Amino acid sequence: MKTKSKWHLIISVVLVCAFLFAPFAWSEEKEIVVDGAAPVSGENIEGARNNAVKDALRKAVEQGVGTLMDADSILQDDLLMEKIYTSARGYITGYKIIKERREQNGLYRVKIRAVVKPGILVDTLIKLGLYKCMMDYPRILVICSPDAQVTDAAGAAESVFLKTLTSKHFDLVDPGISLKLHDDTKSLLKADTINNAAAKLGLEHHAEIVLLYGVKAKPAGFDGMMETASVTMRVKAIVTTTAQILFADEQSISGIGESADIACLNGARRAAENIASPMINGIVSWWADYTANGLPYTIRLKTGKNADRLVFAFQDAVESIPRVVSLTERSSAGGITEMMVKYKGTVSEFKRAIFKRLARDKRFTSLQTEGSKGRFLALTAEG
Repeated sequence: MKTKSKWHLIISVVLVCAFLFAPFAWSEEKEIVVDGAAPVSGENIEGARNNAVKDALRKAVEQGVGTLMDADSILQDDLLMEKIYTSARGYITGYKIIKERREQNGLYRVKIRAVVKPGILVDTLIKLGLYKCMMDYPRILVICSPDAQVTDAAGAAESVFLKTLTSKHFDLVDPGISLKLHDDTKSLLKADTINNAAAKLGLEHHAEIVLLYGVKAKPAGFDGMMETASVTMRVKAIVTTTAQILFADEQSISGIGESADIACLNGARRAAENIASPMINGIVSWWADYTANGLPYTIRLKTGKNADRLVFAFQDAVESIPRVVSLTERSSAGGITEMMVKYKGTVSEFKRAIFKRLARDKRFTSLQTEGSKGRFLALTAEG
């Protein structure tokens, strides 16, 4: 009787759990192509083929970890990787062999197309305490949509969102200013679309995503025992740099309570709870793709007017910093230049690298930080 290898058991658990946990898995799926190989023992071609597939599936998980975290130390830690494999339930949802052959060197080699869900692997790495230490989550601004009323029910829904986002370690713009921002968005709407207005407001408050929500409730009715109220909630998550709608959902819930007000609050909370989990999963999955080649940093450089050469020198210096992947200028006017930099590292590391790189350049002796909030840096280099 043949004995199953360690990897056979691990991959079997991953694949079986893919079906068991499918209803709770994140919706976004991707296909990746990976190779696997295994030695042929005697003439046991089928055994070698199965082991080659297991090797490919193992590499699919390794590839996912490497893409998300850019951490060679983790990939080289066999014990840690084994823990990841056994915990990554639902990451691999299926596969298909697209090429296979027996080689003269005694190996059986396969190429497979595996279907994976990156969000599942992200969640696994978070639970193992690995993912948060490697990258930051996006900063989020939560406000009531300008086309909806600010009510107690809306406040109850917002509390659910804030609590859930905080528990997942997202960076949030101060919730205390949400009422004022609701009015500000109304003003912006007079000259722009709601998505663009929300995006502009988010950038002003150093947020990468704006979460707009609205709650509407129909008059409550008494069923003989409790008050019931039909509550509808609409939510949109908007990327501030592009005004792209990252996530949108609508939920209608019948809230119940001893009074009409309590029924409305109950419906709003339950609707928010139904939306919160898939919304956060979608944001994390998008963020993993968006930051695969480095975290996005926004630099606002103040130099004074007619200082193009100084701006170019600054940009050249930043681009030469190790782990800087790209630099894109967004705008330049009135002595203020805004640029997006992709950097594989933390904000403190990035700030130190900038000042260290420019320390010997006399043109930047006055370089200083005007403000810093998350990945938004305001620098000045005026003489």
